[in-house]
Amino acid sequence: MTDSQAIKAMRAEAVGLAGEVLGDNERAVLDTDLADRIAAAHRRVLAAADEPVTIAFVGQFTTGKSVLLGALLGDAGLLPATSNATTGNITVLRPVVVPGERTQVRDPVEVRYFDQETLAACKRMMVDELAAEARRFHLPEPAGDGWAEITDWCSRVAWTVEDLWVPVRELIGLRDAAVSYPWLVTGAPARMPWQTVRDGLLPIVARPAAHVPRWEPPPQRPPITLDGPVDPAFLAATASLVDRVIVTVEVPARCWPFERHRVDDDVALLDFPGRGASPSEMRDRFLLRNTLPHLNTIMVLIDPERPDSSDPGRIRMDFAQLDHGPGGSGPARRRDAVLALISRFDRLEESAPDLAVDRAPLSSADIVNHPHLTGLKALWREAERATSNADAGDATAIVSVAAAWALADGFAPPPIRLPAHRDPAEWRASIAHAARMWGQIAGRVPGEQGIAGPLRDYASDGGLGRLRRLVTRHAEQHGLTQKHSRVLPYLEELRLLVGEARERLGELRDREAEAEVLDRNAFRRLVNAAKTEVAISRGRCAVDVFAPSFTLESGRTGAVAIQQTVTAAVFAWREWERLFNAVGTGAARSGVTLNSDFLGPFTEAVALARQRGVETADEMIDQWLDAREAELADWLPRLQAALGDRRAGARERNPEFMGKVARSVQCTWLPEDEIPDPEPPKDPVERIFPLRADRALPWHPDRASAAESNQIYVIRLRRELAASAVRAGHTAMADRLRQRTTLLQGELGRLHDTFPDGSQIEAFLDDVFGPTRYHADRSPAAAASKRRRGEVKEI
Repeated sequence: MTDSQAIKAMRAEAVGLAGEVLGDNERAVLDTDLADRIAAAHRRVLAAADEPVTIAFVGQFTTGKSVLLGALLGDAGLLPATSNATTGNITVLRPVVVPGERTQVRDPVEVRYFDQETLAACKRMMVDELAAEARRFHLPEPAGDGWAEITDWCSRVAWTVEDLWVPVRELIGLRDAAVSYPWLVTGAPARMPWQTVRDGLLPIVARPAAHVPRWEPPPQRPPITLDGPVDPAFLAATASLVDRVIVTVEVPARCWPFERHRVDDDVALLDFPGRGASPSEMRDRFLLRNTLPHLNTIMVLIDPERPDSSDPGRIRMDFAQLDHGPGGSGPARRRDAVLALISRFDRLEESAPDLAVDRAPLSSADIVNHPHLTGLKALWREAERATSNADAGDATAIVSVAAAWALADGFAPPPIRLPAHRDPAEWRASIAHAARMWGQIAGRVPGEQGIAGPLRDYASDGGLGRLRRLVTRHAEQHGLTQKHSRVLPYLEELRLLVGEARERLGELRDREAEAEVLDRNAFRRLVNAAKTEVAISRGRCAVDVFAPSFTLESGRTGAVAIQQTVTAAVFAWREWERLFNAVGTGAARSGVTLNSDFLGPFTEAVALARQRGVETADEMIDQWLDAREAELADWLPRLQAALGDRRAGARERNPEFMGKVARSVQCTWLPEDEIPDPEPPKDPVERIFPLRADRALPWHPDRASAAESNQIYVIRLRRELAASAVRAGHTAMADRLRQRTTLLQGELGRLHDTFPDGSQIEAFLDDVFGPTRYHADRSPAAAASKRRRGEVKEI
């Protein structure tokens, strides 16, 4: 059974289980709390099963993401695209295969705005980033986190520095939207016509460079109806509140091969705003960080004109550090889910005619290291870095929408803007000729090793076919596997709760027929439920703390808490003041070696990050134990009340039985003196230190803007070192969580395995309540319950 078929089977099982015990007759007699828990577990299973497999396209702005996504689905002009940064919001494309050969959007589309929690998080991150930039100019921080204090600080302090104008405009734009349209910030979807959204919401809303924000907050606008045509001015005013735009696209079967392999599973392709598009740069970073934990695969675009861009590398590292918890993909598996797309390959103006003419066998290394193909070598090195794969060819596609058009039969209009002063036919012929030359070179390499496979597919159809195969393979290998791992724990919890409900329903029916065993059955029900609570605690202790939504009492996630602490520590190094002073006074006129200067402070920062990671993990475990203890708070009184006057005798004659049952509903599974010390870190500091031994800052003493350029180099270095230290803290937190949850699961497993079985429970009941003429397991209701339990099949 494939993962896709297993997910469908688990969903159907969840529907059947919930329907069995949540019918009208059953709800009338079933405990309200248990019925609500079953309904909630049922909803969790359906939500996890119906969640689409997500594949994100991420890269610098103007790398052709939108055009490539449109071409992948059969229409390069599907999404707005220009030669400048265009995409202003996350666009989620949900392909649906329909008969025919035309790709078109299904109207209307869904626009999801922030809810209050997400808006607060976005505001907090933007204020923190702007305040950090202001500190670079020795400016004070805002006096508070309310819009009034933030606005006052922006107008009086931040606006005095021209370098801060762009982020100030962005923050005040968010304030204007949030203050004017508070009724919009609910997270509820709005449905709007596609053409209206395409023209007014997807493109970046840019303001003139000389635009001065209006410091006075705007008035609140009255609610309007969003299901229908919408004023473009409204869309422009509320663009900063948009979380994502969800578009269902009808595509031909030839453009979406995954449709043939799936069973009722959705795949979503995410077009992210380009990294570095200044009008909304802070919000774009927030959207990426907020969405990253929910992605299954990332396509990192590498552009021939900017092959060494560092942003995709940082995105890959952040993605690889994420962990979905038990059953999910750990960091190693997440790295395997990062693919490299060398886009707009037709713009690589290099050639090696001698390689195309000769017929002797070549290796992939011969092509990459050819002296005339230095640009290709740079692109391939970036692809290897992005995928962390010894054989990057299996996880890389070389694509060009223009080449796909040039190599296609017939003569369709160009999918992108024609270069100036170029004849369409001549331009098309030159692109096709260059693509075929790459195919001839790749043909000299035996098999599919290294760069040969991507180049061969590029020469065939511009690489679009290979890209579709990569999407298909990773959606199945990574997306559906992760989805299966998320659904299964929720289904197991539902099975346990439904089993408990069956027991209770059977006992209720027995109680109606056998009034003389009322107390006996009630206590049996509680004991069986107590065992169920042990199993639930065992399953949830690892699932809950690894959930992306798990927050500390401060309202922050563990990862954010570590990031803020460690970043502040790195930014406070005295070495930065020395470097900035050297830049300002002009003292730095030659390369300054950095390794010896920063390895010591970096070692201290990594030690702080790892310590903070362990402390945060322990805090998360303690917080989960407190929450679980609160959930179980009424269990001991219920057990005591069920025994009534028999409690003293039961405790005297059956101390071991009573102790195990009592321990199952109290969070005393692992005494504090048995908590182990953290495991030592696997990687020494020298291995994760990002600077080479000879790393130096490339000062520009002769350039007119030397001081400003050198300051930018120092700022980039500071961010690079902070990010590396933060990743060490995240890794320490994940390792500590796994260590603590493994111990808890082991202890709970032993408690569950040694819990009294059915015969021991009946012997206890006979001793405490006295023998009875009837045995609950012989009643017709209990027999029917056993038959129903036998119908549950393993996946």
